[in-house]
Amino acid sequence: MRFLTAVLMLVLASSPSHADSTRLLKFDGAEIESPYWFKESFLEFGDDLAEAAESDKTLMLYFHQAGCPYCFNMIQQNFLDPQLAPFIQKKFDVVALDLWGDRDVVLPDGTELTEKTLATHWKIQYTPTLIFLNPDGSINLRIDGYRPKPVFSQVLDYVLSGQTEGGLAQALIQQSNEDMYPEAFLLETRDLSSLKGQLTAVMLEYKGCDDCESLHRNAIARPAVYEQLEPYQVVRFDAASDQPLTLPDGTDITPSRWVKELGVNYYPTTLLFDESGIERFRIGGYVQSFHYATALEYVSAKGYEKFPEFQRFLNDRADRMREKGTKVVITE
Repeated sequence: MRFLTAVLMLVLASSPSHADSTRLLKFDGAEIESPYWFKESFLEFGDDLAEAAESDKTLMLYFHQAGCPYCFNMIQQNFLDPQLAPFIQKKFDVVALDLWGDRDVVLPDGTELTEKTLATHWKIQYTPTLIFLNPDGSINLRIDGYRPKPVFSQVLDYVLSGQTEGGLAQALIQQSNEDMYPEAFLLETRDLSSLKGQLTAVMLEYKGCDDCESLHRNAIARPAVYEQLEPYQVVRFDAASDQPLTLPDGTDITPSRWVKELGVNYYPTTLLFDESGIERFRIGGYVQSFHYATALEYVSAKGYEKFPEFQRFLNDRADRMREKGTKVVITE
């Protein structure tokens, strides 16, 4: 096992430039969901390592537990950081493990354990704990506890290159963070007419928009919301842009003019179009994950045909979820 040396630990823990980055976000005790892009694993680590190698990635194991404020901060301040998230998705396969979980785990040598017995086997005492595995299944690096973004970027670079300075992750976080929140699923097109025949979601945002970033971090990152977004072709436009786009009916217009014609007065706004290019619903105010997911299903399932009033559909969906034993929290 390769551990951080004492010198490296000092570098990662005490650099003066990290002083302003150690503040923890307030945690209200709500459920902490892993991002939708975490690997859906059968927890057979030999297979996970092989798949990671095929994609030129490193396998990262993330131990967490419910009610953990440091896990919440690891998710929000590192895994969902707009600069680090695309880098992590490209370079790592991340598998989440519950410190107290009962799912079966198979180690590369064939040893069978559960999540919680594996945690005991590896003497994990803190959450979050990160375990980075080498291709042969040995442990490359173990990080016990939360690390702020600048330190976490050094950890990622160290795992990938063995160096703590001058790595790609650190270069990323030193760049200006004034662009819109990155999402791999966004289509690169300005011609909405080319998407007719498919459900289309158009996100209207602008650079530096805090509520826009919050939507991506706190709603779309949740697997239950992303699942409802999957039927859509998703396009995003900068509402301040004067670069022309083509509407579903073939009209050419700039986003800045379009939002005025639409009467958009809140960002982010999401427009939901059916297969014929008709706008069926608009998410034009601050909503949390349950309402956002429900709006997506309202159009994809054509709920508007049975329920012209969205609130009736929302109540119906909540009832259906409860009947299936799914917890419904409309304030999250």
